[in-house]
Amino acid sequence: MANKRFKGAKQKRASGRFYALPAVVLQSSKYIGLSAHAKALLMDMLEQYRGDDNGRLICTWAHMHEKRGWKSRDTLDKARAELAAAGFMFETVKGRRPNKASWYALTFFAIDPNDGYDFSPSAFPFMAFADLPTIMQKNASLTTPGVSQAA
Repeated sequence: MANKRFKGAKQKRASGRFYALPAVVLQSSKYIGLSAHAKALLMDMLEQYRGDDNGRLICTWAHMHEKRGWKSRDTLDKARAELAAAGFMFETVKGRRPNKASWYALTFFAIDPNDGYDFSPSAFPFMAFADLPTIMQKNASLTTPGVSQAA
């Protein structure tokens, strides 16, 4: 039986890819406090993610200028630093001259395995940006009364 709620849904939207941005990202106080450039860079980084490559996203001047329209290296560098400091983006591979780009992961997705990372995947700061007490309060109703939760 078809769900009437979704009847005609394909005709109501543009075709193509969709980007999964968890609501917890947009609701976090750290996201709200980001500059407009940092928010734009987060969307540009999300556009690269294909579902199996978190940890191999790039944020080079050549890529962001040519493919995403960034006009200032300084603005890009500041936005990248702001996202990293706020816990939305994590550097998985340190770039090296003359031609090795740094790789990044978005912290609201699980890290995808790769032997080339410069860190232990167990040290990945998943959800580093999150307002954990707020998330825990929202999810409190999901626990079973009388059953202790392992920390």
